[in-house]
Amino acid sequence: QQQQHELDRLHQLVQEQQQDKQQQQQEIKVLHQVIQQHQIYLQTLHQEVSALNDQLNTGVDDLMDDMNLEP
Repeated sequence: QQQQHELDRLHQLVQEQQQDKQQQQQEIKVLHQVIQQHQIYLQTLHQEVSALNDQLNTGVDDLMDDMNLEP
């Protein structure tokens, strides 16, 4: 009787650990998705910054050319 009770308790502990592990794996999947979304967002942001930087450089070059045309 005592042994059976201990076995049942151990079995319950194992099940709880398995559930915890499954929950952790699910949380990791969610975190991984969030990281991927952030990476895409950062790539997009980087592209926009690069485009703005190109525009700025072009504007500065044009401005310098205009100033050089002045007597």
